[in-house]
Amino acid sequence: MQKYIIFVQIKIKHTQTMNIIILAAGMGTRMKEKTVKIPKCLIEVNNEKIIDRQLKNIKQLKPNNVIIVTGYLSDLLENYISEKWGNILNLKFIESKEYKTTNNIFSLYLTKDYMKDDFMILESDVFFEKKIFNNIDFKNKNLWFTDKFTINSDGCMLTSDKNNNIKKIEIIRKKLSYYGNNIYKSIGILFIGKQKQKIIELLEYEINSGNKNIYFDLLFSKYINNINISIQNIFPKKWFEIDNQNDLEKAEQLFI
Repeated sequence: MQKYIIFVQIKIKHTQTMNIIILAAGMGTRMKEKTVKIPKCLIEVNNEKIIDRQLKNIKQLKPNNVIIVTGYLSDLLENYISEKWGNILNLKFIESKEYKTTNNIFSLYLTKDYMKDDFMILESDVFFEKKIFNNIDFKNKNLWFTDKFTINSDGCMLTSDKNNNIKKIEIIRKKLSYYGNNIYKSIGILFIGKQKQKIIELLEYEINSGNKNIYFDLLFSKYINNINISIQNIFPKKWFEIDNQNDLEKAEQLFI
């Protein structure tokens, strides 16, 4: 019998230089039965750690640096990632000493020296398939990766105009009376390819003003009229944000 080898090519239009920032400082308190001894991103979905899935999927982007902000159990996380990925990706680790009293805006602030090049932000609890990056032209764009916002959604909601540009960003914790075609759910991935210096300045201003304990989404919410960010809708590609045990069970069913 003749055997064939089939090569699948993933088409990605690269920027000249891209740094990838993974925010992994949090304690994962909503999964405390699993995060007593490990950071949340080391939890497994069908025997694959969340952080391994992320690093495997971003490798195709050929990043210049992968910057990982640690905090809770930082030594354990850094040792694991370094041992498994140190010879594959150019890793940089930044430890947030204030992880107990700050939110991910402060973690992002700690990476500002890597924002002079194009950069991508990833929340470390998102499990996704790598084809969400297929056929995307990143050059000179700001892109927020999203899915449809449905009756089962909560968290960061993005509202776009007719040109697919984001005009409003909100944190939603309750059911809405209306679910329009122009509202989207953040999947925790944001690419910045322009207005980088402005974003650095706004981030520094907010941190210096004492706003360390908010989601980074709210930084962009506050200044969205001054920053042009487009929706990059990944539907129907698969992803899941894992905040609690119920989310983990759903993610394992989705990625069987």
